[in-house]
Amino acid sequence: AELAIPMLREYALVSWVRIKGGVYSYIEKILERFRGEILTNVEIGSIFRGRDGVKIVLSSGEILEFDKVVFATAPDQVMRLLSDPTEAEIKRFAAWEPNYATTVLHSDTSMYDRYGIRKLSEFDFFETDKGWGYNASLNQLCGISSAREYSLAFQLEELIAKEQVIHIQKHHTPLYTVESFRYRDEAIETNGENHTYHAGAYLGDGLHEGAITSALRVAKLIG
Repeated sequence: AELAIPMLREYALVSWVRIKGGVYSYIEKILERFRGEILTNVEIGSIFRGRDGVKIVLSSGEILEFDKVVFATAPDQVMRLLSDPTEAEIKRFAAWEPNYATTVLHSDTSMYDRYGIRKLSEFDFFETDKGWGYNASLNQLCGISSAREYSLAFQLEELIAKEQVIHIQKHHTPLYTVESFRYRDEAIETNGENHTYHAGAYLGDGLHEGAITSALRVAKLIG
């Protein structure tokens, strides 16, 4: 509730905007201005913090030295990566667990037909034999003007016609529990301790916008 209620209030009162070209368009803008070196597909073995900075040890054994480190990861990964977590960091991150989810991009509206529903919304919940899932109309959410309905579904795979599936995406997200969320604000307030910062949707509203807000906060702290 501490995460969801403020987000729902904002959702009802704020005029949302969409970025032309999607999120990749502004990632490309960042890359155009970036002057450092970007390493992709690198597996990290462990991270050490000292008085003078940070050492990142890759699985290959290579050691990279930096002034600071930013964890832009799901919070359950923090403890696995830190070789020298403090008691305070253990308290803040030990209770976080991973949540693996699969979403389906599709154009099937037959699940609505049995109810005679013709107007789709952003979050329509359906009960199945396996529990509850939801379908989000992307035409309305993303301002798509098309006779074809595009939707994003979660835990509704058995209701969607296979020939109408456009894309299946697997996600690694935080598992939100009362215990894991208990020290969320403390993680925000202590950003910068031990040359260490944290950014992610879980430090905002749980959505993409929350991730951006937390990243801007870290950028301001780093200066």
